[in-house]
Amino acid sequence: MGKRRLVGSTSDRKAKKQITDLVEHNGIVPAIDSRTFTIDQVTDALALMSTGHLSGKVLIAMDA
Repeated sequence: MGKRRLVGSTSDRKAKKQITDLVEHNGIVPAIDSRTFTIDQVTDALALMSTGHLSGKVLIAMDA
């Protein structure tokens, strides 16, 4: 996989910076589900999220 960007729901800039620093410098690895969905599969990803049976966050691949 290529470079990843941390995207979240926190609007607090300082909190985002602290989380990013923890991930980049302290070896904290976010739990990410093994599946990656395309933008065309967003409804499938949302359906999976609604089941509550995930092993981590869901990735949506965005073409640059």
